[in-house]
Amino acid sequence: MHITILYILVFITGGASIAFLILWIISRGQNKKRIGELKDRLSTIKMNHKQETEALRADIRRHAYIIEEYKQKIAAINTGAQATQNSEKENNASSYQESTEAQAISKERENLKAEKEQFKLKNKKLWEQSIAIHKEKERIDTLRKDVEARHQEVQESIKYAKRIQQAIIPDNKFLEKILPEHFILWQPRDIVSGDFYWAKQMGQYLVIVAADCTGHGVPGAFMSMLGIAFLNEIVSESDEPKSSEILEELRKLVKSSLKQTGNRDEPKDGMDMALCVLDKTNQKLYFSGAKNPLYIIRNNELTEIKPTPNPIGIHLKEKPFQQNEIQLQTGDTFYMFTDGYIDQFGGEKGHKFMSKNFKKLLKQINESTSSMSRQKEHLKETFDTWKGEKYKQLDDVLVMGFKV
Repeated sequence: MHITILYILVFITGGASIAFLILWIISRGQNKKRIGELKDRLSTIKMNHKQETEALRADIRRHAYIIEEYKQKIAAINTGAQATQNSEKENNASSYQESTEAQAISKERENLKAEKEQFKLKNKKLWEQSIAIHKEKERIDTLRKDVEARHQEVQESIKYAKRIQQAIIPDNKFLEKILPEHFILWQPRDIVSGDFYWAKQMGQYLVIVAADCTGHGVPGAFMSMLGIAFLNEIVSESDEPKSSEILEELRKLVKSSLKQTGNRDEPKDGMDMALCVLDKTNQKLYFSGAKNPLYIIRNNELTEIKPTPNPIGIHLKEKPFQQNEIQLQTGDTFYMFTDGYIDQFGGEKGHKFMSKNFKKLLKQINESTSSMSRQKEHLKETFDTWKGEKYKQLDDVLVMGFKV
């Protein structure tokens, strides 16, 4: 407006230069004022912008802080959620496991309960069985005591029978008188024996017997007593005893007393025997054998005198007993025996001793010593060593040796 008025004045006055100058001054002043105002306004704007910027930055920082907090919270929430999810999974797994274990425990309890019932039932049965066993044990103890008492009675009877058997066989004093150089190895398997030896002096004749009865123990002992009784009867009635005739007569008496007729179903009891008749006057020895031989050692050579292959008793193919005559020489040693020694099992391989080893042993002990008592010791030691602890004695053992 001022500028417009000024222009009118200049136009009126005609002073163009002054008017222009005044107009410039006025315009400049106005511009300065306007510039100042503009500067002030700009300064205000800048300040306001700065403040707004600061405020905006503060808002940005605040929002960033809030956003970071939210991020942390979201992360925490996510972590918690994951943990919760994992925990839930674990809890679910644990719950499933616990549920499975609970089912297993429940089933185990049921099984235990069933087993407990079975145990009660078994325990009841065991108790009943225990009572039955106790009663049976009492009954068995009673029977055992009764058996032991009866066994004791039988043992006493057998021991008494042993005394009787020993009483009827020749005693040592009698044998030492009629046979100064001799030994007798008599080793029953049981208390009494089915093997027996016998001797009788008849003037110039000496009858010597080594016999093996059927069986051993009590049955054998009965047969041995029967044999000794018959031998006493037969030899006492003969003035000049012959070995073969003695065996023939003994066979008749055994068959008659045992009622043996030859039937297949009847018992075949009897005895094997080696019998010698020593004629001291004529220095001769007569031998007859019923299955058992006679060994002679002369000049360190062993000779076997064969027996008749018949027992004393019933036999399917009975043969007459043969008599063997032997002219005696100084130093002759004779051995009569049963099969108990030869048939004994033993050694490392559990074999029988066998007649081959027995002959070899007799030659060895005959060469090593002339003492008949020492020969007996050697025979016994060898037998016991051969048998050992592993093997039991199977049969009665009888070995007789004498020198003329």
